[in-house]
Amino acid sequence: MMISKNNRDITSTHLPRYVIVDILRHRYTNLLQDDIDGVNIGALSRTLNYLNQIIVEEEDISKITHYLDVLGEFDYKKTDNFEELDVEKNILGDKTITNYRLFSRKKYFFPIDKNREYSLIFDHRSVCQIKTSHSEINNIYLLPQGQRIILTEEAEKSGFTELDDFPGCNFFPKNPIDLLESCFSDPALFDKKQTWDEDIWTSRWLDISAENIEIKVYSKYLQSEWKRGGLSGWSSDLISGLQVGKGEEKCIYSIEQLFRTLPDDIDDTVDRVVFLRAFKLHRNKNNETKTVVLFHPEKKEHTLFPFMNYSKSLPKKERENGRFDLLRHVLRAYIFSVREPSVVEAHDVHLLPWVFRRHLIDDDGLCREIENFLENRGKSDSKIYFTNMLRKSLWLEEK
Repeated sequence: MMISKNNRDITSTHLPRYVIVDILRHRYTNLLQDDIDGVNIGALSRTLNYLNQIIVEEEDISKITHYLDVLGEFDYKKTDNFEELDVEKNILGDKTITNYRLFSRKKYFFPIDKNREYSLIFDHRSVCQIKTSHSEINNIYLLPQGQRIILTEEAEKSGFTELDDFPGCNFFPKNPIDLLESCFSDPALFDKKQTWDEDIWTSRWLDISAENIEIKVYSKYLQSEWKRGGLSGWSSDLISGLQVGKGEEKCIYSIEQLFRTLPDDIDDTVDRVVFLRAFKLHRNKNNETKTVVLFHPEKKEHTLFPFMNYSKSLPKKERENGRFDLLRHVLRAYIFSVREPSVVEAHDVHLLPWVFRRHLIDDDGLCREIENFLENRGKSDSKIYFTNMLRKSLWLEEK
């Protein structure tokens, strides 16, 4: 007898995560009628709910994103009032309208060792569905999180397309300075009030030359008031910024953190999130300063030009959570364009989105599992090839 977290008495054989992921893939493929239509995520959620009745997990497994976000195989995107007949949900046969659906990406492979012998594959089909369609594939190796590895030669023969960048990394330019500059692409997004009310806001500037720089951008921290002593690497005056280019092309970027006390008109007994911090990016060029707001405490869906189209395609909750990743991306680009990652304590925790933290940090994350996979096959000389590639794409490589 086993007791689940919801105190249900059930008899269960633990299902590994990769099995759950493959069941979800299988169900997605069976539901898929047309690639351009995608699948109602509710149908997969019901599949997961069935599985939840027989699975004992210490963590919440009720969310599809818990399993699919780390795969790099799906996008959850907005649709234009898509109508469909969902007979599982509506026994009367009425059509329902969905605004967000799950879309699979194309069949891809991505080499994981320097000799290109093995590759990750990205495909919405389950293992048995792939092998049924491709007899030339002999073995598909499943990693604990659900990712899959096959021989690169077999991926090519099976019609998979090679990826130039790991999924998610193509979002970032090769040069981090390009991300900073792109934030100023739309003048309509410039902050009209470059200096906020000093009676409300106190300013601190990031010192790019500091020996240690302390960065915290979690929701809980952004709700906290500034404490005496502050954070390492932040000063009341602008000591040093990031200089780019020479002559007429020279510009200086700087990052400002602002904080306030709890506003008088907000009841702190009410159960709501109140952010007390803000971040700005400034650019001084030809003695003219332009400013964009990276994180605004009162704007739940605030975004910047390079992230605009991507953000608009996401569900509301994900747009709100994406604000924190947007801030992480710009801070990471700003600091690591000229400094070593080690200048920021626990930089891989504080400056990476959840998916990449999962890949790079966790013991059962993708990087560690690929290293183990290659080492077990006598390829120790290649085992950190993938990890190094991923870190370089995220501007975490040593200078």
